[in-house]
Amino acid sequence: MTVIRTGLLKEGEVDTLTFTFEDGEVKRININDSTDGSSLKSVFNEIVRLSMNSDITLESLVVDPSIGGGLLAEVFTEYITDLNAEVARVRAELRTFTDNDETEE
Repeated sequence: MTVIRTGLLKEGEVDTLTFTFEDGEVKRININDSTDGSSLKSVFNEIVRLSMNSDITLESLVVDPSIGGGLLAEVFTEYITDLNAEVARVRAELRTFTDNDETEE
């Protein structure tokens, strides 16, 4: 089981979504930049790649007090919940695909 910690914090004037992988690598997503979808896609792709070898769990979002509660925290808490479900779905599909390949040989 691979666990990825998630956080929501303020870095200066930037609201940041973080993903901390088990090897200590931290991916930061500037959620104020609506034009940068590639960073989030890159993190998703990395998580899917890891899921090929291990079950993945994204820990519940830790919201920094500087962000406070409110709508932003609610939205990204729900996003992490949805992302967990999507990663589990992709992992199940990968297992099904792999199992089918092995039975055909």
